[in-house]
Amino acid sequence: MLHCPHCRQNSFTVWQKLRFGSRNPITCKKCAEKSFVSIKYSWLLYLMIAGIFLPSVGVSNYLDSPWPMVMALPAVVWLIQWYMTRVPLEALMKEGS
Repeated sequence: MLHCPHCRQNSFTVWQKLRFGSRNPITCKKCAEKSFVSIKYSWLLYLMIAGIFLPSVGVSNYLDSPWPMVMALPAVVWLIQWYMTRVPLEALMKEGS
């Protein structure tokens, strides 16, 4: 479970955090406040995914086999889950606060 930036209580799962980005904020079950994953962190995820896929495409091309790319998929899934547990949620402030 991940903590809410408003009440600091554990109320979100990693999968909820993956689904709710800056365009679709997530609502805390404990305090009913909204939070989101900031776009400013997304470039890092894209860089890490490219760091896995680009070498695997090169190795697949060199070996004339799709297996390096197939083996990269679980690494990318793990990387996204690891990344999303560490990227902070930001509090969505109410209008006029």
